[in-house]
Amino acid sequence: MKRTLLLITGIILSPLWLYLLYGFVLVLAGYEVTSDETALAEKLVQGGRPAKDCLLLRTIDLGPRPTTQELKASCIHRYAELTKDPTACELLMPSDYGWSCLGAAMKPNSRLCWFNFSPDPAEVGSGDMRVTLPECAQNPSALPGRCCELAGILYLDTEQNCNSVKDSPIVYDQCLELLARSQRNITLCTDISSDHIRSACEVAVKALQASSDNK
Repeated sequence: MKRTLLLITGIILSPLWLYLLYGFVLVLAGYEVTSDETALAEKLVQGGRPAKDCLLLRTIDLGPRPTTQELKASCIHRYAELTKDPTACELLMPSDYGWSCLGAAMKPNSRLCWFNFSPDPAEVGSGDMRVTLPECAQNPSALPGRCCELAGILYLDTEQNCNSVKDSPIVYDQCLELLARSQRNITLCTDISSDHIRSACEVAVKALQASSDNK
């Protein structure tokens, strides 16, 4: 009777032992066994490890939860947000989530001007201030920080040349970045003085080029 009971218990517990053994083997192989992608991202940042280590994430729990691929992507997104490192987002490009990652990786106030093309006419803004693109064209001083001048170069001037704002590094950097995106020309990124903006520019243009190649 005892032997029968032990045999039945062994049969019942065998999947559990195999399950635990699988997790142990994954850890020995160097994988990160977790379903908490945020904690993993924080662990990688604190340990000075690269974003690609998010791809080592493996799960052994049965859920319900996001897929392992979704957890890996979320880990990369969180890593980029914590480190403000745009290059981490290359691992997600050229997906929509990759573009979201790039936005999260940008440092506060790294860009002086913003543009919104959802409304008609399009809007140009600086901080909480906003005007329409036609209003900018009529009055270049409608916004501080030369944002209307930048809008004119990028969206109203057929020559699209950033030299006129070269005396303002932050405006010039943004001008080159947006022009590089528009023209899908990565060489324009090289003249950007900010390492942070230059990295974001290169990641964005590569993603745009990849999207064009896939069409």
